Amino acid sequence: MRLIAIVLILIAPSWAAAGRYDETVKLSDISPIFIKILDSSVNGCWTNIMEAKKYAADQIDMAGGTVGDPFFVYQSSFLIAVNGERMPNGSCYGSWKVKFNKISYFRDVKVQIVYSEKGRIGVSNTNFNIPILDIIKDHVAEWKN
Repeated sequence: MRLIAIVLILIAPSWAAAGRYDETVKLSDISPIFIKILDSSVNGCWTNIMEAKKYAADQIDMAGGTVGDPFFVYQSSFLIAVNGERMPNGSCYGSWKVKFNKISYFRDVKVQIVYSEKGRIGVSNTNFNIPILDIIKDHVAEWKN
């Protein structure tokens, strides 16, 4: 299975998926926004986690949203999720995704509302630091009015 993933990554070194699902919603409508990090990368494939979190907060602020307190349970969130592993040749391979979402209830059932998301898979000779900053900027820019 791992070999298949490596082959697919090497064939398509930069695959992207994206979507903003409701163009009428603004960041101010879904604010406050909590920035959530899911780091599943290993061996130094993502080393600027706190820089990425601050960068996301700055980008959200410039796009008209506000970053909120992490203890407010049902607020919207901006998720930065990274999976990566270093190959024997020293390159990192993996995937990274960003998305605006919110946990809510619909008819007494807990649901996840996804406002937008963007993801990529790729290979880097060093790490994913710059590509992750780039995807944060690109994705939040889709929300600027």
